[in-house]
Amino acid sequence: MNRTLKRIAGALRRCEHHDLHEVVRWMGRAVNEWQNYYAVPMSARFLRNSTYILNQTWVEALHRPSQRNRFSW
Repeated sequence: MNRTLKRIAGALRRCEHHDLHEVVRWMGRAVNEWQNYYAVPMSARFLRNSTYILNQTWVEALHRPSQRNRFSW
């Protein structure tokens, strides 16, 4: 899990200047494929934790180009 999350974080750093919609589509496909592969019975906590970490990584990537909080969630 850690290796995959680090690879996704690195890819987000490389894609920070690309079109946001393109990155969102890529991220959605990558996360869907990853969760479909690891989704087995009794793995809900693992998937929930990994989704939380991916969300945090995504928010950090969105904040990085401007280096300020542009999004008021």
